[in-house]
Amino acid sequence: MIGSVKTFPEILSVVQTFCLFFQRFFSATKENDWIS
Repeated sequence: MIGSVKTFPEILSVVQTFCLFFQRFFSATKENDWIS
């Protein structure tokens, strides 16, 4: 990705953080009714 090989725990940490961010973004999107 950024030129360095990440270990498995680091990948899980990034994925977990991304999932949390995506859940918050998707929740806000639903609340604002941006998606029909």
